[in-house]
Amino acid sequence: MIDIPYAYGVHCTWHGPLLEAISDGKPCCPYCGKEALVRESEGDFYQWVADTYYYVPKYLDFVKWTKGKCIINLELALTMYCAYSKVKISPQDLVPF
Repeated sequence: MIDIPYAYGVHCTWHGPLLEAISDGKPCCPYCGKEALVRESEGDFYQWVADTYYYVPKYLDFVKWTKGKCIINLELALTMYCAYSKVKISPQDLVPF
């Protein structure tokens, strides 16, 4: 499998292949048009999330659920995910110690 660059929204939950996220030569969410950053690959992105939010159980599952979804309000996204998965995660959980 070939690793391709992977983009993720700075101001929304969207993430996906960089090829889906280019506008005027710059990475951005294909839905809201806001800035996106780039990781080396999808696997690298998920590893970065797991390493960064290791203290929040099920956060990686939440991030995987948001793939391709542009939700600008994190609290709304978490509420939607919790209703879908029956898992409880709150925005306060994301603040490190």
